Amino acid sequence: MQTNLKQMTKEVSQFTQRYKQAKIQVMMFQANQNDEYRSLYLNNMKFIEAFHYILQHLIEESRQIIMNDFINMKDQQWWLNFYARSTYYRIKNKALKELLSFFK
Repeated sequence: MQTNLKQMTKEVSQFTQRYKQAKIQVMMFQANQNDEYRSLYLNNMKFIEAFHYILQHLIEESRQIIMNDFINMKDQQWWLNFYARSTYYRIKNKALKELLSFFK
């Protein structure tokens, strides 16, 4: 069954939000060093490391889409300098599928 672009975007957005939250929580733990949150810190570090691994293993175009659309949240039309609209959506669809394949 083929997943549509909107559903894949929602799933990737959830993963990237989890990634950003994990990074914030790790920074907070490092600032406070509270042993009560050590297991949360370790779980977050594992998630961050796994996400970095996945990003490193995406093809360059996919990584660019994920980073600019979901992680860095660049201007929504950042891609206009690189791609035609149809090319951008084709590559985005491929990038989302590629990223989600690591989570299935």
